[in-house]
Amino acid sequence: MQSEVDLQMEREAGEAEAASESAERLASLLTLSYEPMLVWRLDGSIEFWNAGAERLYGFSPREAVGHSSHSLLQTKFPIDLAELRARLRSDRHWSGELRHVRKNGDEVIVDSRMQLLGGDTVLEVNRDITEVKALVATQATLLRDHLATAAKFEALFNQSGLFAGIMDLQGRLQEVNKLAVDWCGYTREQVLGRPFWETPWWRGSEEMQARIRLATDQAAAGLVFREELRYWLADGTERVVDFAMHPVRDQSGAIMLLYPTGIDVTDRKRIEVALRRERMNRLGTGLRDRWQWRQRCGQPRRDGYSSECPAATAGAWTGDRVQRARHHRLLRSNANPVHRSINDERRAELGHGYRRVRL
Repeated sequence: MQSEVDLQMEREAGEAEAASESAERLASLLTLSYEPMLVWRLDGSIEFWNAGAERLYGFSPREAVGHSSHSLLQTKFPIDLAELRARLRSDRHWSGELRHVRKNGDEVIVDSRMQLLGGDTVLEVNRDITEVKALVATQATLLRDHLATAAKFEALFNQSGLFAGIMDLQGRLQEVNKLAVDWCGYTREQVLGRPFWETPWWRGSEEMQARIRLATDQAAAGLVFREELRYWLADGTERVVDFAMHPVRDQSGAIMLLYPTGIDVTDRKRIEVALRRERMNRLGTGLRDRWQWRQRCGQPRRDGYSSECPAATAGAWTGDRVQRARHHRLLRSNANPVHRSINDERRAELGHGYRRVRL
């Protein structure tokens, strides 16, 4: 009987010793843990202060234990301290953000977890989130700046009075402003995500599609393309656009995207053509009148008089051939601008396939 009691006592002693060793290992782990941990009583005095807390706050265990944690760390609570204690007693746990002051005076923000272990003892585990909060604040600032910039860009993009779009370097249209689709009678679904040269604006001409391909390649290579091109509205109307495509670079100079723009110049071109034709008609009429005048002046009467052309009569009366030569040079100088205007008109109508006429 005695032996059984002894054996029982030995087992209990062994279990107690094992439990004590386990508790010591646990206490050692808590002491050496990188996570800042402290144990304090609800009255505020610190009973345990591990190495993680020392690394974070700069206070050694000797400096911390026995002091009020809230006074030592100058804690700023999101709620009143009395309410915090009431929640710990009722819920036995609390979590939230706290602001502490390190030994060197720097403020630190921590994500705090508190648990009421027993009696009035509280285990507090803190995680430093100061840099995370700063990063979040920076990102929020950048986001606000980005949204403000985006709003300005959108205003310029949609209210500039230009056709405008955004393309990737492969030529696919990623974005388009309202004017380019609404005024032309198309929808965004008809144009976005397609190679720009395959969009319906250029459907009426393979030549125009080839020019857009060339513009894309040129802009992707870092060069600006600009040219007057024909394009088509949804109802089939052909019009003329002053078209340009620019490369857009990032801060390092690398090309990020392509920026095609255009302004409709159809009405302006029509007015220019009408003005050229009117000018050509006026100059042609003047040429005809001067030629007739020359013919009359070149045929004086046999007696040296000409009632139709006093200048020719004077030339015939004096027999001055120099005067006649001056008349011919004058006629030729007046005719040259007319011929040049006619050639310019033909060149505008024929496009690039022309040969200059030298007078």
